[in-house]
Order: sequence, then structure tokens, then C-alpha cells
Amino acid sequence: REPHWHANASELTYCLGGELLVSILDDGSAFSSFTLSVGEMFHVASGSLHHIENIGETEAELIVAFRHERPEDFSLHGAFGAMSDDVLGNTYDLPAEAFAAIPRSTAAAYIVGRDGAPVVPDRAGFGDPHRFAVEAQSAPVETHFLVFFDQPTPGDVGYRAAASAYSREVLAATLGIAPADLPALPDTRSDPLIVGRINPLSSADPGGG
Repeated sequence: REPHWHANASELTYCLGGELLVSILDDGSAFSSFTLSVGEMFHVASGSLHHIENIGETEAELIVAFRHERPEDFSLHGAFGAMSDDVLGNTYDLPAEAFAAIPRSTAAAYIVGRDGAPVVPDRAGFGDPHRFAVEAQSAPVETHFLVFFDQPTPGDVGYRAAASAYSREVLAATLGIAPADLPALPDTRSDPLIVGRINPLSSADPGGG
């Protein structure tokens, strides 16, 4: 995927298959380059230039989510195409004719082919704040979740911790019952991600539908 940026949306990408090299140029000329494998994700802030390169021997497969329902896509190929040889020459301290051989178009190239072997920086395998592995607790029955948020580090407030945060009197008043009728709710300081089912499936619909 050619270098590009999104002016109105951050991006969250999950790797389903393949071995990838991701490079990100952030605000302040901060540059990151790292590898990505199956089960890992990376986050790119809105406006950051980034590219995704397949460096493996198999086809790469990704799921990409954006924070905006209509993400704007700006191409480095198109950005070069929008500038004259003179402007590019001045930008790079080169004579204008140095850019004459580059085909010009303001359209995105989107997917481009690379000649030769990939160039993977030595530090690409190190940890990077843009990249993170997807972690989950074990479930009694094999279950697979893939959940996307519009933030790279979403907050989480759960039922169990909520019940432990308030007194029995406050909870009873909230639920409209006497404190004596409130179940003996377990003290929970950190919510579990996955809970086991100890009760049979119920057809009851609390919404009345």
C-alpha cells in the first residue's frame, strides 16, 4: 500500500495473514518502522503518513477500520503529481529537471509493486507504540472475538466493578428494592473480560420485545 494519510480519520488495522512491514511518519518528523504478524494490530493517527508492505512469501490479509465513516485518503503519489518540477526541485534542493522523468498524476496509486527484495530496518522487530498484540482471556468453549474501537486505548467500565463501587444501600435504591433483597454480589476490583455461563440459556427478554 503506497504511502498515504487520512486527514479526517485515525486507522486501526488487524493482520489476518501474512508478514508485513509498516512505516509511519508522525507529526514532528517522528518515524517508526516495524514488522506485523498474524494476530497483531497497529494504530495510525489521523494525518500521519504510513505505508504497508508485504514482506512475506504468502498473500497478506488485513482488516482495516477507520474512526470516520467516510475516511479521506491522500496519496504521496498524488501529492507529488500536484506539484511542478520547480516546486519539487526547490523542496529537495535539486534542479527542476531531476523530476522530469516522474510520471505525474493526482490520482492515488493505491497498491504498487516493489522491485527486488524488501528493505527491512534492523530495528523493525523491536517493540513499537503503534503496534500491539491482541490479547484475550481463555474461554470455556472456543470463542473468537474481533472488536474494533475508535480509540487506540479504549476505556472499559464493567457491570461487576460497578456493583462493587457503590454501597448496598445505593445499589438497592437504584434498583428499587430493599437492601435485604439485594443479592450477595462479589467484590470485584477489576472486571473480567470473559465470564463463564453457570445458568442455562433463558428465553426471557428484559426489554419486553
